[in-house]
Amino acid sequence: MDEMFHHTMVNSMIPRSDLQAIIEYKHQMKVIQLNLQRWTRYYEYLDELDQQFEHLQQQLDSDKKDIVPFTGHIEHQLDEFIQNYRLVPYTMKSDYQLARFDYEYQDQLLERQFLQLQPTDQQIEFSKNLYKFYYEYQTAKKELIELKHRIQCNYPAQQSLTQALSMLSRTISTTVVNPNFYHQEIDQDEKKLQDYLNNFMMKSIQETEKKISQCRLLFQKQEQLSQSILTSSLIDILYRRYELCKRKLDCTEQFRLNYYLRQHFGQQSDEFNLAKVSFSPTVIVHASMHVFNKEHL
Repeated sequence: MDEMFHHTMVNSMIPRSDLQAIIEYKHQMKVIQLNLQRWTRYYEYLDELDQQFEHLQQQLDSDKKDIVPFTGHIEHQLDEFIQNYRLVPYTMKSDYQLARFDYEYQDQLLERQFLQLQPTDQQIEFSKNLYKFYYEYQTAKKELIELKHRIQCNYPAQQSLTQALSMLSRTISTTVVNPNFYHQEIDQDEKKLQDYLNNFMMKSIQETEKKISQCRLLFQKQEQLSQSILTSSLIDILYRRYELCKRKLDCTEQFRLNYYLRQHFGQQSDEFNLAKVSFSPTVIVHASMHVFNKEHL
């Protein structure tokens, strides 16, 4: 994106290195402004952020003086570019972190309310286990949703991809009998890979659905016992924690789908740090042999 923007600024006669330096200054300053706006009530190092911002502002002003063709129009273009492109992933992640922080803070308040009712040790232990079963049940459902979104976004799960590539490596021939039909062998390998991916992704979905059923049964059994162990006031607080937990997991789900699968911003871990492999969630039809290469198709 920086490269594309630089080409649009060719007529400004600003050296590439100078333009890149200004972009970096402005980008870091916008990040600091976001932190100042969003984390004021939580962070205690606002003075440090202010100092960093002032330092960057001085560096930016100094560099702009040395660039003769730097105009107000060019600066406006730079600001729009940073706001609409460079800050998007950071803003998404910052929004998510702030929302998670709020959910965890509210959950701590509910835990304190629970303890203020002076529950017995048995009630405390029982409520912890019950919440744990609920959390595992809801998490399993989110795993299933993400698996289905991975199919839609063409991002197979790491385990399914590893298994599919392992199966493919066992079937690939080491020699090509007829070089004139090498592209046909490649085409068949891609169909095999898609077929393996379909099978392993379907297996993952089936296993996750089974996991959901098991978690639901465990939670329901534990919940039936709650009426005889917990008071109505304690159950009310527990239900409020359930609702908060669901909202927190919904927030995480939407962030992962938008940030990693749809927008492809950053790499959280190895599960997203893999090549995009095309695969179809439908039946693969093996057509008769053809003489077209991949570009023709």
